[in-house]
Amino acid sequence: MCLKRFITICFLCLLTVPDGAFSSPIPLDDMDKKKLRSLKQSELDFFTDKYQQAASLYYDNAYALALPLFRELAARVDTLDVLYLYGMAAQRANQPALAILKFNAILERNPTLHQVRMDLAMTLFQQGKKEEAIAQLEKVISISEENTVKIHAQKLVNLILGSEQRLFASVNGSLGLQYDSNINAISDDLPNNLSADREEGFGIPLSLSGNLIYDFGETGGFAWRNQGSYYRLDHLGSDQFDFEQIDLHTSLTHRGNKLRSAAGVGYVFRWYGQNPLSETWYLSGDASYPLQKNIDLKARLKYEDETYDVYSSQNQNTLSFSVTPSYLHEINGQDRLMLASIKFGISGREADTDRYSYDNLKIAPSLVYRHTPKTQLYSQISYDHREYDGNASLAGAPTSRSDDRLRLSAILSHDFDMFKTSLNYAYTNNDSNTVIYDYEKSVIGINFSMDWSL
Repeated sequence: MCLKRFITICFLCLLTVPDGAFSSPIPLDDMDKKKLRSLKQSELDFFTDKYQQAASLYYDNAYALALPLFRELAARVDTLDVLYLYGMAAQRANQPALAILKFNAILERNPTLHQVRMDLAMTLFQQGKKEEAIAQLEKVISISEENTVKIHAQKLVNLILGSEQRLFASVNGSLGLQYDSNINAISDDLPNNLSADREEGFGIPLSLSGNLIYDFGETGGFAWRNQGSYYRLDHLGSDQFDFEQIDLHTSLTHRGNKLRSAAGVGYVFRWYGQNPLSETWYLSGDASYPLQKNIDLKARLKYEDETYDVYSSQNQNTLSFSVTPSYLHEINGQDRLMLASIKFGISGREADTDRYSYDNLKIAPSLVYRHTPKTQLYSQISYDHREYDGNASLAGAPTSRSDDRLRLSAILSHDFDMFKTSLNYAYTNNDSNTVIYDYEKSVIGINFSMDWSL
């Protein structure tokens, strides 16, 4: 056997894939290796090139384009890995009947390939064949010797059994204690450092939130989502900087094969100190789309009609937008998980008054490290550069306001059986050319939360 032929067969046997790409769990069996060795060099070269083209399209989520290439490959040499990627491409190209055919062909040759059987089960479930899907998963549970495989298969069974549920409800409550080095600085749209000296102190944050979702079922992925949240921050010994907010939102959401979107209406009421601060009605639209396996694009458009009761007697009608591409890289260990991501954001706001209108650029790398299934560390560094159209309408203020904000945050959380606890740290440095918006602060706190779901 010539060296080129030997290297080509080794490549096909190893089936290395690009870093971060989907890796086929199907090993070549003796029959596959025998088929490959029987090929002429020209046939082997053709097979290798065609396989690389098909796999490249598959990893780029171009499943419909990959299908004819996998069909041609399977007609020449139907190795298990080719059949599997052929079936997965058919499943993701919305051709479940073809996917089922290929998965069954693999299982006839090797009934112990549990991943293939679970993919077959989920494809059957997509066709509405729940009993057949559960039967396949129960086979995995009964014959698999790996506990992790059994657990995963049982989760899929539970998913199928609960698929007829239409109404979902959840409630979350959180209570904590925090130290704030600068309680004067509350929000982007409120003047900060109103007092001559920066104040520090302890506060008690309380939050409650609830979700009520109705899934319309077999209607193309539509759901009606209702959300409500209440947040209150009481500063011990200094109630002039207390903050309170109610946010109610209802939206129609759609989840397609790739595109996810939502459109809704909401209401927000805020208090600052002992006085009402603002009342807001808003309309919002959101969309997200996976450009590639690890790259997502999110966009938001929001219209607000806001009335300020403290700092302005006039209404503020604003139209804001944001476009945020992000990259996510996953690193899996035996018992560890690490997710590294970076977001770039472009956003803007057009208001009736120039001092509330701005353009914003953002960059935010973050890292999630899961030490155990119940313990994880989240950290993020974010930088924003914001240019306002107008000044703060104060004597001596520059022609237009400009802010550079650096924020560092870290959250260490642990999930107990009855509740979750987290240690939080956040540092913010808002470097502004307008003195009342120029501030620095650190917040350290501990929170306890509980979740209830229906």
